[in-house]
Amino acid sequence: MFLGYFAYEMPLWLCIVVALLPPMVVAVGMRLLVNPKSHGNEDKASDDRHGRVIAILSTAFVFILTFSTTNVWNQDEKVYESANQLTQSTLSIAQTVSYALPDEAEAAEAQLQAMMTAFPYDVTEVSIKASPETIRQMRDFHSWVESLPLPKSERDTVDGLLVELDQQWRTWLTSLNAAGIPDVMWLLISILGLMLVAAVAMLPRGSDGRHETTLLFWFALIIGVMQIPLWVLNSMGFAETLVESVFGQFVNVSPPVDRFALGLLLTIGLAAVFFLVLKLLAHARKQAKPVGAQAPAE
Repeated sequence: MFLGYFAYEMPLWLCIVVALLPPMVVAVGMRLLVNPKSHGNEDKASDDRHGRVIAILSTAFVFILTFSTTNVWNQDEKVYESANQLTQSTLSIAQTVSYALPDEAEAAEAQLQAMMTAFPYDVTEVSIKASPETIRQMRDFHSWVESLPLPKSERDTVDGLLVELDQQWRTWLTSLNAAGIPDVMWLLISILGLMLVAAVAMLPRGSDGRHETTLLFWFALIIGVMQIPLWVLNSMGFAETLVESVFGQFVNVSPPVDRFALGLLLTIGLAAVFFLVLKLLAHARKQAKPVGAQAPAE
């Protein structure tokens, strides 16, 4: 799962770059290195074979990408659900203590906020043993609850909630350390996407080639954009966004708007740069044609 953990560590903006960059590079490279023949020089059988190859690559790419993205999203849902359950258990203990011992209400609120601050550290730790900050806070929370002079009925209730809290904490850690998708799936998705862009770039040119460069650009961009959800959903940044929406109800956290804004700006910037490069390459190739040669307009 090396590739999965590597992708998990990447920030959101880098996930967008990694999804978009390879298809764009292949599109530019194929336009620079390969000069497809015009449609008139290709027989119909060759066109049919080319079309079948693109259809097979498209089907395999979409199927594997959809399956992998759905699998990663299901794991993210488990992280969100376990964070909610963890929050509810901690809140139930704090409320029970506050009702039974009004003098401890302020301390209960402080303990609740400390727990909500500690849990997100597990997201960045990527360890089934939890982060040191969370372990320390859990011990402090247990010690504080066990030291309270609660009546017997409330003591039994709180002890049961503590056991439930420990179980949900283990579930939380398990959900954070889900296996993701195998490395072979990451490789297949990347390779199939690049092969698909290359196959489209090698299609025979028609009689009117004015819009072929633009179409190739949009096709490469779509292949890259289709992969963005997989990279983003598998990232630590997205996991942090999920848990911040849960734990942030009790502690002050800054919304991660800057992460998505940076990714959006990079997407627009990369698309503009590669579109310009493709157009310049097409124009340079057209100018390089010998005088009197018939060249399809780009």
